[in-house]
Amino acid sequence: MRGLLCSAVILAVTSLSCGGSIQRASALVMPAPLNAEAPRPACTDREATGGQDGTSGDLPEKEEIRRSFDLTAGAHVEIRSINGSVDVETSDSNTAEVFVVRSARKRSDFAIRKFRVEATAAGLLVSGDNDGGGRKADVRTRVSVRLPRSISLDIEGVNGRVGVGELDGKVLISGVNGSVNVAKAHSTSSISGINGKVTLTLQVLDAGGLEVSGINGNVELHFAESLNAELTVDGINGNVYSEIGNITVKGRMDPSSFKGRIGDGGPAIRISGVNGNIELLRAGAARSGDGVSVSATGDEWGR
Repeated sequence: MRGLLCSAVILAVTSLSCGGSIQRASALVMPAPLNAEAPRPACTDREATGGQDGTSGDLPEKEEIRRSFDLTAGAHVEIRSINGSVDVETSDSNTAEVFVVRSARKRSDFAIRKFRVEATAAGLLVSGDNDGGGRKADVRTRVSVRLPRSISLDIEGVNGRVGVGELDGKVLISGVNGSVNVAKAHSTSSISGINGKVTLTLQVLDAGGLEVSGINGNVELHFAESLNAELTVDGINGNVYSEIGNITVKGRMDPSSFKGRIGDGGPAIRISGVNGNIELLRAGAARSGDGVSVSATGDEWGR
């Protein structure tokens, strides 16, 4: 996806139907300012059961699902087709805890929009039903899980914000109509088709690197001091701003695309098709405002 306007970005979320509440976007929303408020951190169980801001979108009828599973290291956890928020906390245990709050206008709607929480051969599945057998029912869902840090995670088709804690395994997130916040990634990651701000902290990367694509919102990447990578930015409708001092531009810069080396170079970080600004910041440090951005000539960083 090339071009300054990124008009070809088609978000995966527009094809999802979770309880009939997702509307197809007719046009891309212009990016928010660079100092836009960061997404909320992952919610606690207290919020999920009725704490501040936890129930603002709930419907009158409610049901809860609580399950726990033992997972082995490297297990694959899939969360998909959720009409509401997803919050993933992590721990050093081998136990996965799942807490789901569903709400509807009528209790009979729960039977139309079924929900699955079950063990699989690979690990664990948490999934809504976006079909309903052709019958319409508005069922809203809030998913809060606590997972072993050693698992890999795949989140797909969410009509709400997504928050993920620190994970050692692969992280794949796609088709989200809301902000995405990944506290810390240690392995191959891919984030695509997001209608909202993306915030991600990179501690280390394996050979698979990181891919961020098709984002209708700002992208904020936080880098550990020791991280080494090759950076490619392409097809950006917004500004590129950096506060990391060890990035070296390779070749000529363009306001919408460039290549660079972070530290000594290493796994690839690919960012493409973003309708918003990109910020490259230091992990654990607040945005100081004393960084640099792509100069108007496209030859170098400039203040």
